[in-house]
Amino acid sequence: MKNKIIKSVFTVLMITLFASCESTDETIINYVSFEANQYSFGILPNTEQTRTINVYSTQISSVDRVLNLKINTINTDLDESAYFVPATVTIPANTNVGSFELKITDVNSETIGKFLDIEFSGLEEGLYSNTNILVEVEYFCLYNKVRLELILDRYGSETSWNITKNSVVVASGGPYSDIATNALQPQLDFIMCLEDGDYVINVYDAYGDGLFTSTSVQGSYKLLKIDGTILAQGSGNFGSLSTVNFTL
Repeated sequence: MKNKIIKSVFTVLMITLFASCESTDETIINYVSFEANQYSFGILPNTEQTRTINVYSTQISSVDRVLNLKINTINTDLDESAYFVPATVTIPANTNVGSFELKITDVNSETIGKFLDIEFSGLEEGLYSNTNILVEVEYFCLYNKVRLELILDRYGSETSWNITKNSVVVASGGPYSDIATNALQPQLDFIMCLEDGDYVINVYDAYGDGLFTSTSVQGSYKLLKIDGTILAQGSGNFGSLSTVNFTL
């Protein structure tokens, strides 16, 4: 009798365990994801380009599945005017692959080196995903790839800059935001693609004290090649304008 009871308890345990495994497997199977967690979107200067992004499901359905897409604004610093992402993506019936077109526009020098975070939203009951795709926008540079590192003082609204070639502006930025405390702001990085030639970088301060708030709070700028070669730099109280000539 004792053996029969033990066998019965063992049978119940095995059935429960099997059912639990079946439930877990079902969760894993009914799953959607992007083609990658990170993606580099290369764009030529002053162009608009489109790339196809694939999404996958581990389960095939007999009907079309329409999935909602949304932008995670916390991880996105790419300007809204520089991209287009559709509201939905469809995985056609009897397949496990769908795709959507991501469009990026090089609207200005601040487009480059920025991120766009796309994720699924509002998935139907029983459909799971914990993935997103973080898109980094970078230049396909056919010339000289350079980076401007800009550290603002407290009053970013006073600062702007441009780079000119033969008196024609080829890149520019600012003004920026102020902060409430007497401190430096986080470094801003701008990537540019410049042809060979002679250039001038101009950094302006509307108040007339450069990147200077106090003796302990002095901003700076540095323009350098990607290999680290410094082309131009400046800091502190340079008045209304700091100008440096450089050659590529």
